[in-house]
Amino acid sequence: MRFPRPTPRALLLWVGGPATIFALSVIGVWMIVPRLPISLWWPAAGAAACFALFTPARQRAFAYAAIFAAISLAGIAAGTAPMTAVAYAAAGTGETVLFVSLLFFRRPDFRLTSLRDATRFAAAATIAASAYGVTVGMVSALAAGGDILLTAIIAAASHASAVLLAAPFALLPPREEDAVGWWEVAIQTVLLAGALSVAFAPASRLPLSFLVFVVLIWAVLRFPPIIAYAQSLILGITVVILTRAGYASFPEALTPTEVAVTTVTLLGTIGLVTVAVVSSRYDSVLRNRTAVASARAIADAERETAAALRARYELERQREDFIATTSHELRTPVTIIAGYASLLGDGDLDTHSREWVQAITRNTARLGLLLSNLLSLAHPQDDPDPWPRSTSASDLIAGALAPLSDAIGAAGVSIAMTAPADLAVWADREDAKRILRSLISNAVNFSPVGGEVAVSAERIGSDIMFSVRDQGPGMPPEVAEHVFEPFYRGSNAALHSTPGVGLGLPIARMLARRNHGELSLVTSTGAGVRATLLLRAAGPLAVEGLT
Repeated sequence: MRFPRPTPRALLLWVGGPATIFALSVIGVWMIVPRLPISLWWPAAGAAACFALFTPARQRAFAYAAIFAAISLAGIAAGTAPMTAVAYAAAGTGETVLFVSLLFFRRPDFRLTSLRDATRFAAAATIAASAYGVTVGMVSALAAGGDILLTAIIAAASHASAVLLAAPFALLPPREEDAVGWWEVAIQTVLLAGALSVAFAPASRLPLSFLVFVVLIWAVLRFPPIIAYAQSLILGITVVILTRAGYASFPEALTPTEVAVTTVTLLGTIGLVTVAVVSSRYDSVLRNRTAVASARAIADAERETAAALRARYELERQREDFIATTSHELRTPVTIIAGYASLLGDGDLDTHSREWVQAITRNTARLGLLLSNLLSLAHPQDDPDPWPRSTSASDLIAGALAPLSDAIGAAGVSIAMTAPADLAVWADREDAKRILRSLISNAVNFSPVGGEVAVSAERIGSDIMFSVRDQGPGMPPEVAEHVFEPFYRGSNAALHSTPGVGLGLPIARMLARRNHGELSLVTSTGAGVRATLLLRAAGPLAVEGLT
């Protein structure tokens, strides 16, 4: 069986990780606190956390075994009794297992990208280190009779600070472009070194450790996360080395144990402040960039919409100009044709010639109506203003039917008219007749041979309602909702070769509304169409409303 060849990254992880943990564990023994069986700082805890976090989830069991082996061997190599070394190794491995489990509890992935993540990270490190501290306190008490509480506190603080300073390197957020120059990093690093030198100078008699935070905050607020975390880790290591060498910037009256507690507290504070501020800043920057990107996307969309509206407006203008120009150009020859047809009709013609002239007259009138509709659609403002007056409803229906007599006869449709003689409408007479003529013409065109078109008028409150009902195929709802759009023709119109270009109803509604009325349709498939026109009833109220 052949195993896949390991990659350089895998070799570095599985060889370098345990080796680093072993070396740092040996170094940790060098930092034993006087009169206590515990180290001033335990950097191996941070290395173990990083090693476990860098390891793929399905391989972490092997990583935990490697951590246990490395810490056990380091303890034995440093002269610790084998059983004690194994106990410490078990506690350290358990700490790492608990820390990683808390981080990934109900989360498939974890990165330090917000203050909430930083809080979870700090809590996991604290809980895991506290569990380790309690275990080590009991082990040390059993092995050497030490102070359980004090040992537990120093051990927990030592391990927590190490994890807070080292583990963030394995939890870095996705890289973002940062406008930070290396010259700024260099200047800040020099100033941080200066602050550290002042705080730990042999001649210093004041506790000046807080000075490092003044410069460190520059890094956590400005630099990329990896640089800020690197500075914090290097700063922590330097503080430990200076403290171990006797250059601690603490009051001289402190005992070695108190110096140890103060040192690990300082290290933990450095790590906690760095993680919290860097994670919060990253989240804030990411939110701001997302907001800016969204604003830019919205602005781009609005510009595209505006451009589309301008293009649509220009196309609409060109369409209207084309319709108006064409209609004007056609109106003159149509008028001439109608005039000569009228002259021919007044002459002495045989039967066939008279039928031909009548056909010319009918179609010329039809073409003239189409041109008028086109002009009304293209430039409605050019139509004369309505001249409302009182007109009998029955006279309006009769006036609308007169030009349609030939078409009604040719379609084989009968008209049933119901209009009380006392009903009068207050509207422009020509507009009202034109609307009714359009509605009746549509009803005739869609009615079957032998069908009936019912035309009626009745008073509804202060209005007169005209109804035109046919016995045609009706129309589905998806067609009915578009019938008032210019040039729209339903599928039935095309299927039955019904004449028209889809302007009758849109213009009829426009005429109704400019006379303070309304036009609507009620229809369903297979049940015909009922068109209703509401116009003001003639009378004092109607006249008062228009004056």
